[in-house]
Amino acid sequence: MCQLHHQHWDRAGRPDLDGWLANPPAIKQPTPGTVCAIIDCPLWPQADLPFCHTHANTWRVNKRPDVAAFVERFARVEITEDQIVRVGGLTPQLRLEIQYALQCRRDQRTTKTLPAVVVALVRALVTANASSLLELTKDE
Repeated sequence: MCQLHHQHWDRAGRPDLDGWLANPPAIKQPTPGTVCAIIDCPLWPQADLPFCHTHANTWRVNKRPDVAAFVERFARVEITEDQIVRVGGLTPQLRLEIQYALQCRRDQRTTKTLPAVVVALVRALVTANASSLLELTKDE
């Protein structure tokens, strides 16, 4: 779901998702083609802001700096090799399980998951020759 639908579903008390998605509430959509002002962010802008929900929150936390300067900061960010998690060495089942776990952590928004931690986990799972998290004990 997009952020807006997730908020509506959450405010409705998180009813059965399939039933709720069968007839979700209408939401005001931005002009077609309008996306977040941050480069490579394809999400809809939030309300009257030029940013998506996440980037708008970051902008607010940083005391609402000049929009152009804020956008420029993101244009200069480089992703380094140690920030890329490669799951290609895992079995298809294990790859899905790790991706699901990462998505759950992101959705819960209770903590950040550092790429170095996930890389170490993936390496440990490859070394353990695991095909699924369900076949390992908690300690493993």
